Amino acid sequence: MSYVLHAVDGYISTLYLLEYENGLLLLDSGCRGDVARIEKFCRTRLQRSISDIRLCVVTHMHPDHAGGAFILRRRFNIPIAAPQHTERWYAGL
Repeated sequence: MSYVLHAVDGYISTLYLLEYENGLLLLDSGCRGDVARIEKFCRTRLQRSISDIRLCVVTHMHPDHAGGAFILRRRFNIPIAAPQHTERWYAGL
C-alpha cells in the first residue's frame, strides 16, 4: 500500500491530506472558508470526492486549524478526532 502526503494551501495555514488506497486523512480543517478549498483540491487535484476523507484530525483549537471541522462533520459526515472537551466548540454558534 502506498501513501501520498499532499499540502493544501489554506487561508492562513497549510493543511495536509494523506492519500491512501481506501480514503483520505485530513490533518487540521483550516478556517471555515477552507472547506471549499479542501473540496476543490480533492475534486481537481486528486479526482476524489471530499467524502473520501475518512477522518479529520484537529491538532488544536485555533480557528485556522479547527474552524472548518464543524462544517466538514455537518455537511459531509466526516468524523473529527480532536482534543478532549471540544463538544462546545463543535456545537456551532
